[in-house]
Amino acid sequence: MPSIGDITLTIAPYVIGFIVAFVGFIIFSLSRQRKLFNFLGADKKARQSVVYLSSLLIPRGCAVGFDGLPRSYQGITIPTEELSISARLAKALTVDAFEYIPPVVRKSLQEKYAFFRPLTVSVNASPMEESEINFSTRSIITAGSQGYNVVTNYCVIHNLVQLQISHNGTAIQVMKGKDKGEVIRPASNQHDIAILERVIDQTRNDTTIIIGAGLGVIGTMGAIQYLIDHWQELDKTYRNREFALVLQFGPTGKLSFEDILKGTIVRRIPEK
Repeated sequence: MPSIGDITLTIAPYVIGFIVAFVGFIIFSLSRQRKLFNFLGADKKARQSVVYLSSLLIPRGCAVGFDGLPRSYQGITIPTEELSISARLAKALTVDAFEYIPPVVRKSLQEKYAFFRPLTVSVNASPMEESEINFSTRSIITAGSQGYNVVTNYCVIHNLVQLQISHNGTAIQVMKGKDKGEVIRPASNQHDIAILERVIDQTRNDTTIIIGAGLGVIGTMGAIQYLIDHWQELDKTYRNREFALVLQFGPTGKLSFEDILKGTIVRRIPEK
């Protein structure tokens, strides 16, 4: 019959291997989390980021139901497509380096120490007034163009952006640099284009604002999906610098919805 010492010697390599692998996974996840925080500009103590979606104010008597009849609803409404893609975004940004620690232990550590907490993502409708924007997190993601989102509009009117939607929503225009005035249009009527841009607002304690705005809903959703899929590549390329991309999606009718949202870069500022 094997002795306790023999059993210990037999299982010790497996236990040590498990511990090494577990610690290695945590170190890898912490590194990824740190890069995410830096990319979003999120404060490492507050560990929060706020997402603002496009919003429209429906006055009394202007709401219409699916049957075409007027409804009594009044107030702010947001696009369901943006709400759907923001749920994906919130899930993708919740990088919990300690997710495999037993829940009871993890919860206790997270309550006591910020170091153990993942990023908290708050999704909100764009406010109606610039003064209502929450800059306290220093990390903002805004979906939708300046006509539908006051945060995007804030970036435009304060001259923070390198790109903006122009020509009555049919094109994207370069607003700064040697190519100022350049107009970029979709390849065809079956394509949509969008802006994915990161700006640093030095007047707001270096708040990082990431803008995802398309000519249409496909472009806006695609810009957010591109952020989900490629933030690590963008972080590696640009580090703490501002950047602006024009993305193209489509053609519709020939690709699956998920393939349409993958998108390609058609303009990059600055170039690599």
